[in-house]
Amino acid sequence: MMSFDEVVARLVPPEKPAPRKASSLDHSTEAVERRKRERERIKNPPERPARSYDAAALVAMDLPDPTYVSRPWIAEGVTLLCGRPKIGKTTLLAPARAAGERRRQSSSTRPAR
Repeated sequence: MMSFDEVVARLVPPEKPAPRKASSLDHSTEAVERRKRERERIKNPPERPARSYDAAALVAMDLPDPTYVSRPWIAEGVTLLCGRPKIGKTTLLAPARAAGERRRQSSSTRPAR
């Protein structure tokens, strides 16, 4: 006759250990190599060209004149129109949007949104 503990041992599978998480205490070869590569990447970042300019450099550049959607307020590209509520931001944009959609319909083969 089997004891209660033997019956439970046969019926209930043994608990599997939780998978190990990679941590700073992980000393496996893969983890050590991964930390070494990360430290090396931080010490020697890849070379990237500078993307900032000072005012003198911008003045010296030969930049094309901006193209306006609604002269002189809204240039093509990104324009932020900010202000208090109810001061006419939408009213200012309505004619510019209509003109932009007319231009897009006449010069584009794709349908206007």
